[in-house]
Amino acid sequence: VDISKKSSGPGGQSVNASFQAIRITHLPTGMSAFCASSQSQAENRVRAMEMLRTRLLDQQTSARTSFERSERKEQRGTGDRSEKIRTYNFQRDEVIDHRLGKGAVAAGLGAN
Repeated sequence: VDISKKSSGPGGQSVNASFQAIRITHLPTGMSAFCASSQSQAENRVRAMEMLRTRLLDQQTSARTSFERSERKEQRGTGDRSEKIRTYNFQRDEVIDHRLGKGAVAAGLGAN
């Protein structure tokens, strides 16, 4: 975390002489927050840290949410007939496993 910024704008000599505004930069992500709402540097630092923490948390949760959404979608599949794994034919007592290849028939289900 890098902290630096001098106040700017109207306010006369007190603005020019003191470091009241805070710009906090999170070095790993490059995200920054700026606060100059108070005349106290300590209050501005606390507010800027809260703003930065909120932004980082929001970024983390949105990344996690999008990752989980894509994982769920991938596991669910499309529901298309081409994704079919087995066909059960109870009249002829057979199971066709489509993963084995064309025409391969698995062993029957019932006990004879």
